[in-house]
Amino acid sequence: MPLYTEKDMREQKSADAVLIIAGIAIVFINLPGMTVLAVLRDLLDASWGLGQMWAFSIIVSVLTLTSARLMTNGWRKAATYYAFICISVALVLAVCFFCLKQDFPARYLVHFFWPMITLQPL
Repeated sequence: MPLYTEKDMREQKSADAVLIIAGIAIVFINLPGMTVLAVLRDLLDASWGLGQMWAFSIIVSVLTLTSARLMTNGWRKAATYYAFICISVALVLAVCFFCLKQDFPARYLVHFFWPMITLQPL
């Protein structure tokens, strides 16, 4: 008798895919704050912990969205501007990492994940 049925394995793969997509969405939405905090950590040689980096980056992202709301007439327009900011930051970091072979985008992401992760430009 098998330990797992085919149905159990499909359900596990679906759950894993949902977790991966949710993780990517969280990082994408928080990318402006993560980038600002990573730059500050590098410039100030700060030794902030993982929890502090996440908490402060979320605060910076919320402040960015709030400032977009203050500059526009509604939340829908502010969310559109914020999505544009997120896409712009993601594109700049991707171009720097993959095209220009810079290591700082990987170093910035490592600040928010396990310090043991090392990413090299492809």
